[in-house]
Amino acid sequence: MATRLSLALRSRISMSIKSETNVMRSRAFERATLKSESYRVVALLCVLVAMTLFAIVRGLASHNYLLLIGQVVVLAFMIAHESVMLRAIKAALHYEERISPELWVFNVLIESQLPTVALFILLLAQWMTPHQVLVAPAIVL
Repeated sequence: MATRLSLALRSRISMSIKSETNVMRSRAFERATLKSESYRVVALLCVLVAMTLFAIVRGLASHNYLLLIGQVVVLAFMIAHESVMLRAIKAALHYEERISPELWVFNVLIESQLPTVALFILLLAQWMTPHQVLVAPAIVL
């Protein structure tokens, strides 16, 4: 009887240690994921700022102000969204918190629509034909 009790106690201790190790790995993984995401968001912000500058220069050079306004508004919205996400990620890293799954889903939905909106702007501004839009570089985004 004492042997069974001893084995059961050892088993529980072993399971407890394993679960604590998994929790630590999980926290470390979440932290590494957030750091990686913060680097990705910073890189995306740099690309968005470069795209905004390019859109402004091209819009002013071509005197196509409607296209310029549309592009700058969409890019400004994306820069604002990514800045808010970066703040949330940095806060989660600083306070060792998690970001809610709903916020991640919202972020994916917003980010995935950028190429679509860019293509619609190019199409509506008659900058490209529908056939050209299908092979536009914005699809790469």
